[in-house]
Amino acid sequence: DPEVVALVRERRIPLEVCPSSNVATGLLARFEDHPLPKFLESGLTVTLNSDDPAMFGTSLEDEMFKAARSFALSRSQIVEICENS
Repeated sequence: DPEVVALVRERRIPLEVCPSSNVATGLLARFEDHPLPKFLESGLTVTLNSDDPAMFGTSLEDEMFKAARSFALSRSQIVEICENS
């Protein structure tokens, strides 16, 4: 919904995303299906998270590496995500 996106962007409401968790719980079929790139393109404030590292077998470092590789994130996008966190 464009109105919701505009509101979230205007108020700088951070979106906490956990792609590996979303795959593990069946919300997404693949890591690459996550809408993270669309969120970034829309100018939304995004934080990348690991959810529950022990349960999902991932770490924040793993999530960042997977996101950078899967979505061809630029260095500035990675820095922005880190700063948002």
